[in-house]
Amino acid sequence: MCITDDIINRMITCNKIIIQNPKRHMEEHGVNLRNDMELSSSDGQEHFSVFIRQNTQLPDNFSLGLIWKNAELNKNIILYRCNGPHGGNIKIKEHFKPHIHKITAKNIENEIYKPTIEGIEITAKYNTFDEALSFFCLNCGIQDACNFFPQIRSQSLFSDI
Repeated sequence: MCITDDIINRMITCNKIIIQNPKRHMEEHGVNLRNDMELSSSDGQEHFSVFIRQNTQLPDNFSLGLIWKNAELNKNIILYRCNGPHGGNIKIKEHFKPHIHKITAKNIENEIYKPTIEGIEITAKYNTFDEALSFFCLNCGIQDACNFFPQIRSQSLFSDI
């Protein structure tokens, strides 16, 4: 299977429905709060999972990730992650601001099934965990996210102004 950047973009943005609900509350594991859910494309042809992580001591240190369960390759491919500023590596200046990691077709061609620093982009589309959750669910086409994450309903209509 030849996976192109166009196919990756379609998998990220296609309409999805939640087929295994996230927990009502994030669960604490060490210094992180965690939650997960399972999705399918609205046509039922593709399957995905989402991971949600937030540091309990540094709440702006979070990661929301979309995994494509690619049946043809028999691989779980991390397509997309929205991260808060987490520093940790002075050589990667993007890690000190809210940023997005997106896998590329070249990664997959090289059998790297997660985004690398080449697919990183600083963003001003969110600053807080709740803003990132709203952005992530909207950008990833998760149709029924508001049913499970009511805080995303309260995001400002004027956040892009």
